[in-house]
Amino acid sequence: MTGAVRILIRFDTEDILTPASDDAACRLAELLTRHGVRATFPITAMKVDALFQRGRQDVFRALSRHQVGFHSTSHSLHPTIAEELAQLSGAEAAARFREREEAGFRRVADAFGEAPQVYTQPGGNWTAEAIPALAAWGVKLFYSEDWNGYLDIQGRPMLLAGLHHWAAPVRAPKPFLNRLPGILDEAVATARAAIDEAAGAGQLGLVNVVSHPTELVSERFWDLVPFGGGQNQPEASWESAPQRPRQAVEAALDAFSAWLLSLRQMAEDVEFWTGEDLVAAFPDRAVGLTVKAEAQVALLRLVSGGRLGSVAVGEATLTAAEVLGVAVQAVRAIQGGTFPRPLPVRSLAPPWDESEADTGRQADEIPGPVLVEALGQLASALDQGQLPAAVAAAGELWSPLAVAAGGARAALQVLRAGALPDRVPLPRVALTSRRFVKPAEALHWDWPIFAPGFEAPALRRRAEAATWCLKPAEAELADDRIGAGA
Repeated sequence: MTGAVRILIRFDTEDILTPASDDAACRLAELLTRHGVRATFPITAMKVDALFQRGRQDVFRALSRHQVGFHSTSHSLHPTIAEELAQLSGAEAAARFREREEAGFRRVADAFGEAPQVYTQPGGNWTAEAIPALAAWGVKLFYSEDWNGYLDIQGRPMLLAGLHHWAAPVRAPKPFLNRLPGILDEAVATARAAIDEAAGAGQLGLVNVVSHPTELVSERFWDLVPFGGGQNQPEASWESAPQRPRQAVEAALDAFSAWLLSLRQMAEDVEFWTGEDLVAAFPDRAVGLTVKAEAQVALLRLVSGGRLGSVAVGEATLTAAEVLGVAVQAVRAIQGGTFPRPLPVRSLAPPWDESEADTGRQADEIPGPVLVEALGQLASALDQGQLPAAVAAAGELWSPLAVAAGGARAALQVLRAGALPDRVPLPRVALTSRRFVKPAEALHWDWPIFAPGFEAPALRRRAEAATWCLKPAEAELADDRIGAGA
């Protein structure tokens, strides 16, 4: 893709209070259509409700020509997603996300005649715990941006627990539309720099632009007064933000049109992508993959070292959880005398209730009988599609990676010497994909909707746990590589 530029334009559509924001969404969608540009419009269920109440079928028609995504049910109402989920355990939080958001997701799906394929979190509400529900609903892409997400993935497409995930710097002034036409030159310069960088040697060519239709017509953001500072104001007091003069809105639309035209002239090969284009361009090649015996042994050697991240197997990329799953299957095959035979790569859910104590548990060695017991417990959990936070054996809790590493070492010795050792030395284990989670001080807790001082460290810890199931969509970016496995 070197030299090609793919621009993704996203409009988060959420303002329930401002009828003029309905017009803004409609006119922006129609303008984009006239320019031959498809954008992504994540929309909230409450915005859908408001459009129905105001009889705005024209807005539904205009947005339907683009990709419509899900932007949560209520966006800024308290408790927000992050506020509520931060108070729960990981498994409870995953279940609660589905309970609170599923009806809203269905309302968006019904309004547009198809289930959204894209989810964009509202504000600073990035939660890995959303993934099980999103996957069950058929969502393909968790579309964030580097400012609000917990993962620093440097603008590269990733796969997170079976979903595509993309978060990249926003390459437009912020706010964008309500400062047009005055910042047109700045916006063009920002886009030019982004496109030049994207078209450079070795670059992927993706450019991320994010804005909101309400910015076109409002002087300030719609939810700041009704929901700012961690409190819902009485509904009777909710009102639209101050509106821009009609002349200023028309001038801003003209400037946005000029900005769009300028983008096409900045590089020879410019395309406009939606979220579905991104998903189609980077398929998960591990789906349906079977791993041959030679590659299994290579994975066992890798796991036996105790440090584990993503691994390229031929043209496919495996998450640490998928690697661990193959390794445990291989250990069982060697124990049961059925090795060698091809083994499938299985989808696994991350350990939502993983704790620092569990992941940090280290031991120098494990007795052979305890290892056999622990491997049995781990294999049973993996058979259910779940990577456990810890494995219980002989009255102790063991890290699943330590158990898998010990099992890999024992299995390799069985292949060499034909006997299981009495005691197996354990390596110091580390999940290297945790490096993609931002440090706590870099997280974005200052969304004005949150109460002053709000933080949610539990959500960050669970983001770390989710990186068991994180991998780059591009095999060449995997942490390790072994030969072909299918």
